[in-house]
Amino acid sequence: MGAGTIGLMQMMMSKKRGAAKVTIIDIKEEQLRKAKELGADAVLKSDENILQTLKEIEPEGYDVVIDATGVPKCVEMGIKLVKYSGKMIVFGACPTGSKIAIDPFDIYFRDIQIIGSYALEKTLGQAVKMLESGAIDLRPLVGKVVSLDEAPDLYRDFADGKTNNKLIVSFYN
Repeated sequence: MGAGTIGLMQMMMSKKRGAAKVTIIDIKEEQLRKAKELGADAVLKSDENILQTLKEIEPEGYDVVIDATGVPKCVEMGIKLVKYSGKMIVFGACPTGSKIAIDPFDIYFRDIQIIGSYALEKTLGQAVKMLESGAIDLRPLVGKVVSLDEAPDLYRDFADGKTNNKLIVSFYN
């Protein structure tokens, strides 16, 4: 869930590590197009019916659901989409103090795992090695490179939701 830079990296890694099929959802069409270009098998624009749509596509649920949104309601929805004995990975950083509503019996009965993933703690070194070896190419995730002088306008665009992918401010021009 989420086709921002983090979600796209998760999708690329899932494919690299052997996921048979990756479905990605987002609210931005541009991000969904990028996900398709980078190898997503299915892309869906999130709307008020997305939970039902995803359940129709995979009636038994998904083996692994990764939240890369940081939105508590998305985490709740992700848990509902995990199949029996599946995994929910909470990768997106929800705001401190956020709450989600889940039924603990559901976790027990469906034997699902909910996994937190603070990437810097355990996987940063692995990620750096993958980049150095060329195992994964993140260049397609760079949305725009601007000079320091252009940064104020870029920040306004970012705040207004008018940017896609990672934005890089270059101090060398």
